[in-house]
Amino acid sequence: SIESPDALVEKTMAGVTYAESGVYANYPLTRLTRNGTNYLLDPIPNLYFTRDPFAAIGNGIAFSRMYAPTRQRETIYGRFVFKYHPEYAGSVRALYRSDLPFSLEGGDILNLGNGVLGVGLSQRTQPEAVEGLCRNLAMDEQNGIRSILAFDIPNVRAFMHLDTVFTQVDAGTFVIHPGITSVMKCCRVFMQGRQLKAMELKGTLEDILRE
Repeated sequence: SIESPDALVEKTMAGVTYAESGVYANYPLTRLTRNGTNYLLDPIPNLYFTRDPFAAIGNGIAFSRMYAPTRQRETIYGRFVFKYHPEYAGSVRALYRSDLPFSLEGGDILNLGNGVLGVGLSQRTQPEAVEGLCRNLAMDEQNGIRSILAFDIPNVRAFMHLDTVFTQVDAGTFVIHPGITSVMKCCRVFMQGRQLKAMELKGTLEDILRE
């Protein structure tokens, strides 16, 4: 019954209660005591964090497989934008898909520049997902990514995403959580022929980024 497309989209974000849906017609006690508080379609307040549901990498998009089930609907909006908006329709390659089994979130993806991509292994991004992303990037010669650095950070909520503890603010300038340097491991992931390879990089974070 919602005629405005904008209002419809906003309603899918704000949530739909059972009372609004009319489902409570045959549940008189529930209607009296829980009217307007039980959701048929839950709100999506975490859409506020717009970086997480997808990330641009070169000329492609990595659509996130969100770690928490409550956030998995967030990727629907990004998929619709890049599939149907006239500026993107048919011209954007999916480098990762939200229906894949391993979680990957945009907050763990950093475009470091000069063809280098940083990806965090965190509470919300699994190494299997990063390997899949790397294979897809290797098959896309137009994306410009030539080197992938995987930053393994502790799997705890305090560190959550790579961009929580390590964020680029300018060319060659980063803000970093001081407590992460002693526990973060960095690996380079690359294709050698048809084989995916990974090697741990030694040295300080500054030395690794400089190289």
